[in-house]
Amino acid sequence: MYHNKEMRSMAAYAYGVQTAPFQESTNVYAPYYRQCNLTALMRANLPSEGFIEKLMYEPRSDTFAALDYYFTHYNNGRPFILASHSQGSSMLRIILAG
Repeated sequence: MYHNKEMRSMAAYAYGVQTAPFQESTNVYAPYYRQCNLTALMRANLPSEGFIEKLMYEPRSDTFAALDYYFTHYNNGRPFILASHSQGSSMLRIILAG
């Protein structure tokens, strides 16, 4: 999945479109993370118990790892803004509740 060229190409395109408004005024750090497609999970016939946990486990762990990496390697104590879209908004709510 991480090496799927089509997925990475689409992610790079989305990055360009969604970060364009911020590019001239700030440094943008927008890491890749494993997203969960609700339709694909529903087709997997997972039992309803634990469904949400399964839906969010990998994206959540990737997001926290990316945030830790950002603070360790890039932030240098500067102020920052968290912005999100789509499934990223769910991840942002988890981070803020953290």
